[in-house]
Amino acid sequence: MANTDKQLVAYIPDFSFILFDLSIYSDDQIKGTVLSRVGVLLFKYVFTPGYEEKLPEILGLLKALIEKQTGLQYIEIIIRYILRTVDNMSATDLKKMVEDNLSVDQGGMIMTLAEKFIQEGIQQGIQQGVQQGIRQGLIEAIEMGLQLRFGAEGYRLMPKTYKIEDVDALRAVKDAVKSMKSIDEVKMVIEGLKDRD
Repeated sequence: MANTDKQLVAYIPDFSFILFDLSIYSDDQIKGTVLSRVGVLLFKYVFTPGYEEKLPEILGLLKALIEKQTGLQYIEIIIRYILRTVDNMSATDLKKMVEDNLSVDQGGMIMTLAEKFIQEGIQQGIQQGVQQGIRQGLIEAIEMGLQLRFGAEGYRLMPKTYKIEDVDALRAVKDAVKSMKSIDEVKMVIEGLKDRD
């Protein structure tokens, strides 16, 4: 067995981690391709106060990428990153920043992307809100059903019900409250759903 272990040593990855503190370098000291500079500058400033104030300068570097065939893909990634990391920037602010730092034609092309991502985010937020509203309505229906059908004993199942996040699972509980004859049957349904999660 020991010989086998020695033979495998050559195939075991031996990685080390190198940590660079980007904050000690000035922006002028950060060199490389446009894409690598944009990435490093975004990483450098993402957690610093005033991150939004550095974005125009960083976006200005993107002009060199636009002419390249893959430039739009890189810009798409960068805009997605910015939209996810800047909390207090509105879509209008981002649009103005892009227009100010890229030419009008190029900015129009990029803003199509930015607006697409913003719309995706809005739709995702709406969908999450709808799901949360449906979940809340189901919880209230289950609570009312448990109280009306089983009284205080039924209400004791609510803490377990609150832990169920899945809307379809909550619908199953609601149906169980409506159709089951005893509180124990409802409890078994809830326990079964919790085990499934």
